[in-house]
Amino acid sequence: MKKTTIAWGMAGAVWLAGCGVGGTKTGNPDQVVPDVDAEIEVELRAWSSEESVASLPEGQQALTQGAALRRMLLSVYEVRLVEAIADGACSGAVDGPVIDGARAIDLLRGEALPPLTVAKKTRFCGLRLSLQPGSFLEERSEEAELLGDASIFIEGSRADGTPFIVHSRGVREILLRSQRAFGFTEDERWFVAFDAARMFAPVDLEGAEVEGGLILISGYQNYEQLVQFEEVAPRSVNACLDDEDGALDEACRAPVLGEPPGA
Repeated sequence: MKKTTIAWGMAGAVWLAGCGVGGTKTGNPDQVVPDVDAEIEVELRAWSSEESVASLPEGQQALTQGAALRRMLLSVYEVRLVEAIADGACSGAVDGPVIDGARAIDLLRGEALPPLTVAKKTRFCGLRLSLQPGSFLEERSEEAELLGDASIFIEGSRADGTPFIVHSRGVREILLRSQRAFGFTEDERWFVAFDAARMFAPVDLEGAEVEGGLILISGYQNYEQLVQFEEVAPRSVNACLDDEDGALDEACRAPVLGEPPGA
């Protein structure tokens, strides 16, 4: 799939509290687009922009600090596009078509959602992920059981080998939004990418309390670390174009929606 022009503007990564900046690709808003369809594919997946901060199982760098992740689960209520209002403006955007509904996703494995067909003339302003407690999922699975009443469950170890679990209930919505409306003029494949390094950069794993050989980061233990995680987690997500090599690294350093690493 051919890449199209990327234009940067202020955008938001919104949850219960907090916001960020980002951008999206757009074409000429006055361009006449034939009323035909485009197929959009979206895959949710984790990656790491800095392996010395957080590494994934396929990482190549030896861990000397930070976190090594073994499992990263997300309880999704729905994923949908945000549609521009009638005049194409994003100041009053409304809910657009749903890409997919409720499911538990293992972000380390990655999961492609069912393709969505949209009219090429339709203008959009972003993408919204709504999360929910794993216990709300109708389909029971090992992932749903591990999530419990959390929307995010992460299992890993810090540099000294001490295992930890993050059990987060506070992140319920992630909104990747553009100020300028954009459309899909051809079939495209997007990654919604969760940057583990950005999520864990501010989390004080070294200062966390260890009980029974385990670090539990939840509303009941190591609450300070939970707040650190939940403040940055929604801003650690962006949307990027698949450049047809299946890798997130280069594509997600210049996302179409959300903040690039280091912003």
